[in-house]
This record gives sequence, structure tokens and C-alpha cells, in this order.
Amino acid sequence: MSHVSSPSPVAHGGLLLLAVCAVALAMPLSFSAGALAVPAIAHDLRGSAAALNWVTNAFMLAFGSLLMVAGALADRFGRRRLFLAGTAGFAASSVLLCLAPSLLWLDLLRACQGVAAAASLASGSAALAQRFEGPARLRAFSLLGTTFGTGLAIGPLLAGSLVVWLGWRAVFAAGALLAGPAWWLARRAMRESRAPSSGPLDWPGAVAFTATVSLLTLALMQVPLHGWLGAGTLGCAGASLALLALFIAIEGRRPQAMLDLSLFRYARFVGVQVLPVATCYGYVVLLVLLPLHLIGIEGLDPARAGLVMLALSAPMLGVPMLAARLAREVSAGALCGGWACSWRRWGWPGWRAGSAARRPVWWRRCW
Repeated sequence: MSHVSSPSPVAHGGLLLLAVCAVALAMPLSFSAGALAVPAIAHDLRGSAAALNWVTNAFMLAFGSLLMVAGALADRFGRRRLFLAGTAGFAASSVLLCLAPSLLWLDLLRACQGVAAAASLASGSAALAQRFEGPARLRAFSLLGTTFGTGLAIGPLLAGSLVVWLGWRAVFAAGALLAGPAWWLARRAMRESRAPSSGPLDWPGAVAFTATVSLLTLALMQVPLHGWLGAGTLGCAGASLALLALFIAIEGRRPQAMLDLSLFRYARFVGVQVLPVATCYGYVVLLVLLPLHLIGIEGLDPARAGLVMLALSAPMLGVPMLAARLAREVSAGALCGGWACSWRRWGWPGWRAGSAARRPVWWRRCW
């Protein structure tokens, strides 16, 4: 192909950003869709409470445990290749979810969707970091964060409305409608790139890390059934700690490890890693628990439950862009610390006081 007929680098960058943002819009919808659709799925497909829990847990477990592994795969085999495979897998699994004949198939396909989501997000973010530099990179990731926030803000409302108007299967079809165009755009605009010094994939480290996160998740899932001191809980937690020690030993000895442990010497790196954990604990968990409470206990229909969830998610529409603007004048550490102190000073006491007064009986058993 001649250089005259090729799209300009600016056009390539814009289409690439649009493709990754389309995937980022689909991810939050997948987070909230499962929780909002669970009551309707239970009515349609039946099944035990444990099986219904896996509608959400299967996606989150696969996504969370494979995200770092997906980043290593993208560096080794190519970011474009993995992004195209991930978006195609996400679209295909979303379509198959609409046709799932049983709860077992639904849970398995949700796990496949989580794997594809991890591949898409990890490779897409790496491709953006490689394509943009300086202020352009800051703007690109600010837009990516805003798009993700938009999905978090409108996802519960959109999912709830789809459940009421078209049924729970339509919720999963929305993911395919976003992933399909993202695949087409990336096929045109994304150039293949790899890490310059990528060696053989750290398969022992990848397996140990994935097993560590999986067993830790299973241990936490055992708590409501058997308590913190139950045999299943302690067994999974102990196995997870053992595999974590094995993972650290593997990464410390390999010349090209999946995770460079020396990075943990730097306080800023540790802080960056802790922030997503705090966000997931204080925010993403509520995206799963609140819809179940609003629909199952408060008696709201899915559309009204999604509307109530806007109070939690609406700030995500503007905060990422605001933070990007403030980062030009204020250090990132000061910004993160300021938000954390604000939550500790105003948000946490009010949340504790309100939850203590209104906490349902089944929550008291967990707290």
C-alpha cells in the first residue's frame, strides 16, 4: 500500500483511541450487568444461590487474575494481535451469553468474557502508552478514564432498563455492539508493537500468580458459607499464601520476570498499586452488592435500581478529566492523598453512621 493512500498518523491515533475507549465503555457494563440481571436470570434459568453468584464472580475472577498475564502476553506476542483476539472473544462470548440455555453455560461464558476483557484492556492500554507521548498521552488516558467512568455511570441505568424492556439477555448483547466496532477500528488503526526486550514468557510466574489470585478469591467466597475460620476458607487462604511465596521466589530468580520485584522499593510504585485495590474495595464492590440489595430487599425493579445507582457512579463522568487538568498544577501524589483524606474525613464517618442505622439483618452476619 502506498504512503499516499494510508491514513495519517493523527488519524491512526484518533481511531486507535476510539477503539480502546469503546472497549473501556463495555467493561463497566459487564461489571454491573451481571448483578442487575441476576434476579431475572434466577427467575428464568433457576439455580442455586452459589451458581447465581458465579454470574458475577466468574467474570471478576477471570478478569482480575489474568490482567497482568495479559499484559505480559501483549508485550511478548504483540499488542495488536492480543487486542484483536480479546475484542473478538469478548464480542463472541457476549453473543453466546444471549443464547445460554442453562446457568452452567452462562457461568462458563462469563468466565470466557472475563478472559477476553483482560486481554483487550491490557493490550489496548499498552498500545495507547506506546502510541502517544508527553501531553498527548496524558490527554489520551484522561479520555480513557472518562470513558470508563461514563460506562460506570450509565452502565447500571442502561443495564436495568434493558432488563425491564427487553429481558436480561439484551444486557449481554450490548457488550457485543461495542466490541464489534472496536475490533474493526483496531484492525485499521492499531499498529503491531511489542516490548523491545521481551524474552520468553514467564509461564511459571504467570501460573503461580493466576492461581494465587484465584484461590484468594475462592477463600473470600467461602466466608459467607463457612465463616473466617471454616476449613474451606482457611484451606484456600493458606494455599493462596503458599503460592504467593512461590510466585515471589520465581520472580526473584528469573532474568526476565513477569513482575520486577525491585519496583516495590519505590514508594510511588507501591502507592499506585494500592490505589486500585482501595478503589475496588470501596467502589466496585458496591456496584455488585447494591443492585442485589435494591432489587432483592428494597423491592425496586432493575430500571429504578439502575437510576438509584447513578448517585454512586455519576461523579465518574467528570472526575477523570478534572484530575487530568489538576495534574498539570498539582503533583499526582498530592491529588491522590487529597481525595483519600476527603473520604476519610467526610465520606467514611457518614457512610458508617448511615449503614449502621439501615443495615439489613443479613449484612449484620457479615460485619
